[in-house]
Amino acid sequence: MNIKCSHSAIVDLSELKEHPSNENKHTDKQIEVLAKIIAKVGQRSPIVVSTLSNCIVKGHGRLKALQLLGWEKCAVDYQEYASELEELNDRVADNEIARYAEFDHNKFMDNITELELEYDELDLEEFGLIDLSISKEQPENEKKTVEFDVNNFGNDLQHTCPSCGFEFNE
Repeated sequence: MNIKCSHSAIVDLSELKEHPSNENKHTDKQIEVLAKIIAKVGQRSPIVVSTLSNCIVKGHGRLKALQLLGWEKCAVDYQEYASELEELNDRVADNEIARYAEFDHNKFMDNITELELEYDELDLEEFGLIDLSISKEQPENEKKTVEFDVNNFGNDLQHTCPSCGFEFNE
């Protein structure tokens, strides 16, 4: 057990109740990756349990990952909700808000450079979260061009250049 987050209590995993109405379904792959991350960096976020329903509001995936790791206890943050509606809103918002995020690969690569890290120092590929073989995008004036035979096209052109409208196949 490696707990590195604020929490209200340390609780036996067997005491935690998944919310029966939880809309978020976790894939086996997601749970495996989350378990790898927790094994490496510890539990960095508590499982949130409602004092109203006594069920998990946030952290269903963490619970499954901790179970996969064989943990017996975990950090829990008990929170009070004024109504079932408030609890539902918090649970759904926690699951859905990530849809609006976009990963800025260039900023990520800048961070690696600024921190003077080597790729082999990062665990992100091990977790399956990011492909470090993708290099930083080249500036517009340094884009590579590809030579091709303009006479070797088929009749069904598959691609259109967004800049000039030229149609071509690979």
